[in-house]
Amino acid sequence: MTTREELKDSQLYAVDYLYGVGTEDVDLECRSLRWVRTRYSHECLSILHEGERTVPAGSRMIAERAKVEGKFGTCYTCENCVRAAQKELNR
Repeated sequence: MTTREELKDSQLYAVDYLYGVGTEDVDLECRSLRWVRTRYSHECLSILHEGERTVPAGSRMIAERAKVEGKFGTCYTCENCVRAAQKELNR
């Protein structure tokens, strides 16, 4: 059995920074974030992503699940973008 890695506060702030959480008047409910190792390729939707948006299967990403404006959805953010956002916030 594997244990789930919890997100650190700095990683949570980085994801919020990337997607502007709290800056817009959006109805956001049931939000959860966790580190995952993907089984399929996914698009990284970060504003800081460079190059090909499709991240291959087996990559470490943050999966964010939430109900936005009444609809459930999942958004993936690659590890490189989380690190880049943390650097931006530490400037």
